[in-house]
Amino acid sequence: MRMKYFVFGLLISFFLSQNALGESGKCLDMITEVRRDIQLLNLINGLELNKRQMELIVQKAEEAEKIREEFNSRVIRENEAGFIQVLKNLRESLAQGKEASPALKRQVHEKNRIVKELKKNYEERMTEFAVDVQKGLYEHQLYILDQYVPCLILPEGSSAGQVENLKGAERKLTRIRNMPDTIFERRKEKLAQRTLEALRRRLPRGFIIEEEEEKKRILSILDEARNLADVDFALKKTELAQKLKSKYALPKPPLDISVKIERLLLASRIIPLLKNRLEHYDTNFCRCS
Repeated sequence: MRMKYFVFGLLISFFLSQNALGESGKCLDMITEVRRDIQLLNLINGLELNKRQMELIVQKAEEAEKIREEFNSRVIRENEAGFIQVLKNLRESLAQGKEASPALKRQVHEKNRIVKELKKNYEERMTEFAVDVQKGLYEHQLYILDQYVPCLILPEGSSAGQVENLKGAERKLTRIRNMPDTIFERRKEKLAQRTLEALRRRLPRGFIIEEEEEKKRILSILDEARNLADVDFALKKTELAQKLKSKYALPKPPLDISVKIERLLLASRIIPLLKNRLEHYDTNFCRCS
């Protein structure tokens, strides 16, 4: 009787442990997915994508996902057609210390050729999608993408999130324009210095800035923004924001940037993240239409 209960207890423990392993596996999968989402969101936030760019990436990522699924299913079909069995036969021959027969060698080469051809076609299509996305990004965004290392918490000085878009610069000019004259005159040197420091942080290591000349240039732009009439400022604020950034060009992205685009911006998880962002974008920016 004791043995019966002992065996029953072992069975219960076994099923509980199996269930725990299953739950543990689900937990690990969830952690992996959430970590991946955070890494992609860090990049998305750093790139400061506009609506057109987000829609382009979603479109290309969805097309890439279809090709990915098609590739995987075709490889599986090829495996079902005998590739696994051919490889097992080859393994058996080698395990017995025998040389593979000419017929077996031909089978291995043929099956391997089919899978390689599928892989080549798949990679070519993915590269096409990546190039399409690359064409839709600005140079500073490509630079951020090139420098970005997937992480949960962005380190200080990280490229992602360090390059402001023109809207941020426009808001800064608007705030400075609205300052009373006395406050602006008292703070303009500090404002120019802060703008200079922000610019220096966004530039790659090795860029040299002539500090005094650059501060004069920044102050002239601030003065121009303050001296324009309201209508003229509304028309020219984007141009002035661009002038704040345009003197220092970022380096050209590397030739293999498409590989990073494929790995990050064409990933499956980018689709729901950007669709959610687009929903919020429409809510926040389209109420007045």
